[in-house]
Amino acid sequence: GSFVMGPDQVDSNPVMRVMGFFVSHRPDKSKPRAGVRYRKKFPAENGFYIFGFDYCTVTGGERPSFWLAHGLAEKHLHPTQRKWQKVVFLLNNSANTYKQINPLVRMWGTGTLLVDNVFLAKITTPIFSIFEPYVLNVEKLE
Repeated sequence: GSFVMGPDQVDSNPVMRVMGFFVSHRPDKSKPRAGVRYRKKFPAENGFYIFGFDYCTVTGGERPSFWLAHGLAEKHLHPTQRKWQKVVFLLNNSANTYKQINPLVRMWGTGTLLVDNVFLAKITTPIFSIFEPYVLNVEKLE
């Protein structure tokens, strides 16, 4: 595959741009992909975490996704056709299943993925309970 990424601006707002120009998959190789990851791994304690970001795709062929921790499946998202989407992900780590969180937002196809407003935080005094391993919410931004 052929990808490039770096900082960009949309309407005077700084964003991260990932662009895929060419992808080809061979059975003896991993599938081509490119993404943005914070270099530091965050130690995860038992409790609840919130991870979120805004994203926008341009062509429809981008196949965006995100990943947080070993043992937690990658979450695939839908292309947005130039519309911004907000992703909010609640992670239940009350059983201390995940020892480190290392967020990664990426794309698996060609086109353009824009990423903005990435955040990760431990919810220190939750007034709720979720019993599933996670809850994912994706909303269109107007």
